[in-house]
Amino acid sequence: MVTLVAALLIATAPTPSPVPSSTPFPIPTVPPAWTQPVDVVDLEAGGSNSYLNEHEEKWETAYAEADFAAPSGFKLNFIAQNNVAFGESNASYALTTDVPTHVPNGILDAGYIYSPGNHVFPTVAWLIGYDLRTGGGYGYEFGYFDRSYSTASASNYAIGMDRQFRHQRLAYFASFATLSTRSGVGVVQGLRWSTDLPTDSVVVVTSAGRGIEATGRNTVAMHDLFGFDAADLHWLDARTAIRVDAGYFSVWGSYQRFFALVGLRVRL
Repeated sequence: MVTLVAALLIATAPTPSPVPSSTPFPIPTVPPAWTQPVDVVDLEAGGSNSYLNEHEEKWETAYAEADFAAPSGFKLNFIAQNNVAFGESNASYALTTDVPTHVPNGILDAGYIYSPGNHVFPTVAWLIGYDLRTGGGYGYEFGYFDRSYSTASASNYAIGMDRQFRHQRLAYFASFATLSTRSGVGVVQGLRWSTDLPTDSVVVVTSAGRGIEATGRNTVAMHDLFGFDAADLHWLDARTAIRVDAGYFSVWGSYQRFFALVGLRVRL
């Protein structure tokens, strides 16, 4: 379900997350291949800094994250985060879950994001999706992502297809966005590649198209977007890992954004 989450967020753009989005949460990363099949609890904290070449304003993020993963594939993820962007400082809280199913074979994904008093990022957002796994390493994703800003609401419908090659996964996705304050549909398409090595989980995402983005206080509109993101979770030993993430995101006619993130993860 990581692919679907990325696809849904892609039409909107996170600070640590893959490419375009006003929902700045880190890329979910599966444990490395050598992890034993037992319940796993991870804690992570970190931050990011961004440079906007059209707006000489701060865009800084600090986050704390807690993850639980069961051998069955069931997962819970909670993130608390503070963003300083476009002259405002706001806290956000996100809870997501993955629930594996056997008939059909796949993963049901759901999430909720709450950011009280926010005039830049969504005040409330939620997502629901399904990752259907079929034979031959193929998978198909479907999802819906709803974001409520202070002045408008945005809806995203996502579809995707991926192929698993041993420890690698290549996915194509498309996200269709509508905005409550105007007519028309925006489309963002992208590719996502990931690999899980003995001590590294690497994710690379790129996307382009027309999607919904916030460009300031109470300013939400449809824009031409392009984004690229590369992230690595590297395990130093069986209990400690470092996350690094860097990306570029362009909102046509508004700004270009360069960001870098560093985080520390501890396995209990």
